[in-house]
Order: sequence, then C-alpha cells, then structure tokens
Amino acid sequence: MCSRYRGCTKRQWGNPDCGGLVEKFEKEFAAYCGSKYAISCVNGSVSLRLALIASGVRPGDEVIVSTLFLYRDCLNCNRV
Repeated sequence: MCSRYRGCTKRQWGNPDCGGLVEKFEKEFAAYCGSKYAISCVNGSVSLRLALIASGVRPGDEVIVSTLFLYRDCLNCNRV
C-alpha cells in the first residue's frame, strides 16, 4: 500500500493534501487496521498531542511519561 504513496512529495510538493492522496491513504489505512477512522500527522510531536487530547487530558491533569521520552515530546503535555 505505501509504495503507491512514496512519490507524493516529489509530484505534489507544496500541496499539503498531496492532491487528495492523504485522504485516500487515511481511508485505506483505516480499512487495513479495521478502524472506522485514521488520521495522518506531519510528525510524532503532533501525533502525541492529538493522542493526549483524544484521551481526554486537560490542563492541570497529571501526565506521567517514561524517562526514555525526549524533552520536546514532554512539551506536548504542557500545550494541551
């Protein structure tokens, strides 16, 4: 599946949706995972922040992270 999307950045550079390929990829990936939805993110920091929000973490909540986390990843906890 991923091989069909590898050329996206070369063909559609500057187009944030890659000519509709992002939505198509999300739908196919959700189906592959047996999920109703899938969301692609630009990087790991964005995905961690979305996971915190989706999990119901709110300002003032305690978030315990592993010592293996990078400092910048912990900053996401402060932004929620």
